[in-house]
Amino acid sequence: GIARPSHSKSAPSERKVVFTSQHIAVTQLPSYETKKHKRQVFEIEPHDNTKRFETFVKTTPSPSFAAFFRDILSFLEQVQNLVNFHICVENHRKKAGFRVRVLYGEETPPRPENTCISCIGDGGLDEDQAHLLISESKNFRHWCDKKGRSVLVITPKDHLERMNQLSDEALALLFQEAISCVSKVVDPPKVLAMRINHGTFRNLRHLHLKVSVPPHLFYKSAMWKEKGSFTDKGKKAG
Repeated sequence: GIARPSHSKSAPSERKVVFTSQHIAVTQLPSYETKKHKRQVFEIEPHDNTKRFETFVKTTPSPSFAAFFRDILSFLEQVQNLVNFHICVENHRKKAGFRVRVLYGEETPPRPENTCISCIGDGGLDEDQAHLLISESKNFRHWCDKKGRSVLVITPKDHLERMNQLSDEALALLFQEAISCVSKVVDPPKVLAMRINHGTFRNLRHLHLKVSVPPHLFYKSAMWKEKGSFTDKGKKAG
């Protein structure tokens, strides 16, 4: 279950554990400022943090994997009452395990609502969507990034806007399919980071998981040779 947040009186510049539950430990990191915003940062880890995230995805039973992210979402949305936040999952560089970093802070004005480029109309995929689609499953579509970055994008077929709208099974499948897509695109398969945004931290209201892979592998891939010319980057190069 969800535990109560602790109330440490540590100095603001120190790392301090502010929340624990059955599956996660949350550390408050020092805030920082950009030119436009002041950002607060949480770092979240599983208690038994010995695996790379890719291994955690592959070996953790779906109910346990979903429970890990449910605890994260419960902390952010119920305990902290956050609506707008950025989630980034990345492996530790100098030790075993991975971390989930969450950025939140001053809100930006809502982006204008446009036609959702990830939803499929009654007529099926339009031309741009067909060029960028890599593959699809029962619940998700896997895309080449429209801007041409070394990023793969995973979206649910249904128009969902938040992770908490996914079932436990779909929550696990989202990351499982992301790992599988990477293994089909880049050789050797390697993930740099996975990012998923909520609220005003995103441009696209359709829930989307962005998977960053090494550029030197991505731009040599068969997928890029096939689809790169249809991205913004490819069009400019052409």
